[in-house]
Amino acid sequence: MPPSSPPPRPAEAEQPARRPLGPRVAAIGFLGFVIPWVFYISAQIVFQVLWPDVGPSPWPSCTDGRRALSASLERAAREAEGNDDPDEALRRFRASISAEWRHIEGVRATCSTGDDRRALDALERLRYAEEHAVRREVSSLARLRREVSATLGVGADATGPTNAGALATTASTATGAPAEPPSSAGNAPAPPPGDGPRAP
Repeated sequence: MPPSSPPPRPAEAEQPARRPLGPRVAAIGFLGFVIPWVFYISAQIVFQVLWPDVGPSPWPSCTDGRRALSASLERAAREAEGNDDPDEALRRFRASISAEWRHIEGVRATCSTGDDRRALDALERLRYAEEHAVRREVSSLARLRREVSATLGVGADATGPTNAGALATTASTATGAPAEPPSSAGNAPAPPPGDGPRAP
């Protein structure tokens, strides 16, 4: 009886193809550059927020600095008036106070006592309240003018005794101030002929 032949060996599993080394090295190099850069930028942001660069205050004392900041708020509120666009009014307000308020950290450094720091904090709260008031008042005024124009069926900039009287009445209702009656000089009847002064 012939000897039995050995069973065939199973086919060896195919080895996966080896990936090229270049892309892997490139990815490692990219991450090695990006990760430190992200950490550096994040650290710079944290330092700027927690420990900002403080420039010198142009005013000799905390009181003088607070007075200058307060005066700039009053000026900015006046300059923001007369504009129907809330965004434009707010832009004008902020542009007007930027010259003084960019020194706020320098002023804060001169406020050494607790009373001075509390007064400066109150002034900062007043600034943000003024900004909100500018936007709110401009929006209310624009809405009021559109309402008056809709009731009259004319443009908001139309002139005339009827429009002026309605604007004064509506504005007085909103503000609580008495409205002045419109001038009736343009509606006064002409004197009859013969009543004027006669020539000698």
